[in-house]
Amino acid sequence: MKLQKFRLIILLCFILFSVTNLTAQEKFDESYVEFRTAVYNSTKSTINEILSLYSKTVSLIDKNNLIESYIKNSQCDYLMGMYHIDILENDKAIQYFEKSLDWAKKAIEIEPTAQGYLAYAETLAQICPLKPTSYLLANALKVPSIAKKAIKLDNKLGAARYLVCCVIVYAPKPLKNLNKGEKRFKEILKNDRLDEEDLFNVYKSLGYIYYQQKDYLEADKWFDKAAKIYPHNKFLLSMQNREYTKESFIDVEPVIDSILTE
Repeated sequence: MKLQKFRLIILLCFILFSVTNLTAQEKFDESYVEFRTAVYNSTKSTINEILSLYSKTVSLIDKNNLIESYIKNSQCDYLMGMYHIDILENDKAIQYFEKSLDWAKKAIEIEPTAQGYLAYAETLAQICPLKPTSYLLANALKVPSIAKKAIKLDNKLGAARYLVCCVIVYAPKPLKNLNKGEKRFKEILKNDRLDEEDLFNVYKSLGYIYYQQKDYLEADKWFDKAAKIYPHNKFLLSMQNREYTKESFIDVEPVIDSILTE
């Protein structure tokens, strides 16, 4: 009996030691995932919750590795921009996206890395529709080329390949090819390295493809997969509830059309 108690005490001490001795990287990762989850589940997150998680996560960035710290700051500001898009505060979203681009650019200037290029491409993709037409004309088609630089440095980086694939799925008719997009997204699922965020994006994009093809049964299968990751995502809920319209989200097709016909 005493031996069992002793073993239990040792086990509890080990667990406590493990929890309280996380590395700086592990502490950041844990906080970042919590922050990202709250952003993607924006319909259930308040601005105060998001700001608190943002501040906590940024405070855990290890500044000893300059390049990594710049990329992590870029990722955090990117998430803040995404949240402000969802709550229809585009001016604030632009402010955070501009900060995110600055951080990513600083990282790339020191040393081009796959994660640096990815951070820049992801943010550029989100800020373009929010900015004046001249900015969109100058930058929209840079997104896939920057993402390809990331893939060149890390050919299993599914998030970067996802951005390239988005061009043929979410673009206007001159570029849109839903059948090709479906094939590419499924190849990403099979071949590339993906985290929860990446899986969500691919799942909801496959759902979007079938939704556009009016195959709602197949669309819902993919939306259900995405919902297991972020069930309270604004875009996902609009698709599941059949509330999606072009008016619900920023429509960049006319502007991209103008780029392609110039």
